[in-house]
Amino acid sequence: MKTLPLLFHAVILFLAIGITITVVLLSLRRRSAPGATSLIVFALALIVWVVSDFLYSMGVPPIGKFWLSVTYLGATVAPTALLTFSVEYTERGYCLTRRILTLLAIEPG
Repeated sequence: MKTLPLLFHAVILFLAIGITITVVLLSLRRRSAPGATSLIVFALALIVWVVSDFLYSMGVPPIGKFWLSVTYLGATVAPTALLTFSVEYTERGYCLTRRILTLLAIEPG
């Protein structure tokens, strides 16, 4: 009885990974488009987030805080990359100075 929700969870996660990989591949083809690089970083962060969450929920070794740490990495990079994508896509990339990007790269501890 418990395996059905786990199977449903796995199917949804694999679907999410497939869609996100498709976004990465399509964005790689159009790297010159505004925000393409940020969208790729955002999608890769989502892949890291989803895969590590899946591995943690399945109890894949190393069990413990390792997969949670990897999940945290994806979860903290994704919002920053999404903000950067939004700014670049709306053609306001001039606002993203080196100083702003450095401050955005500082992840909360």
